[in-house]
Amino acid sequence: MGMMMPGGFGPNAFPGIGLGNGFYIRNVYFNPVSCNYNSYGNRRAIFIKSIFDNDFNHLSGTVKPNAFDMINDFKGEGAEKTADETLFKLNGAYYLGQYNESKNTFSINKFQD
Repeated sequence: MGMMMPGGFGPNAFPGIGLGNGFYIRNVYFNPVSCNYNSYGNRRAIFIKSIFDNDFNHLSGTVKPNAFDMINDFKGEGAEKTADETLFKLNGAYYLGQYNESKNTFSINKFQD
């Protein structure tokens, strides 16, 4: 398996079939969920974690982590190194698939906001 490339393009993003005379067909694969996750985790930005009402008045309470925060925590310190991973959204939940080359296993973990 190849490595997931930033922007949601998988390892076989541009496989092609040559048809002669220089004509080449390309099959393009794009994963918008991976693109969003990579953008979320790899940007340097200032953000405020707080709770506001519709008029932007501060409300007290604890901000619940979103699915991307949970995925980052899951992949954080102490996590096993994986050779390949994919992220997709299905029925409102995010699924992180990871291939562990040393154990030759593929696991899928579910994260929900």
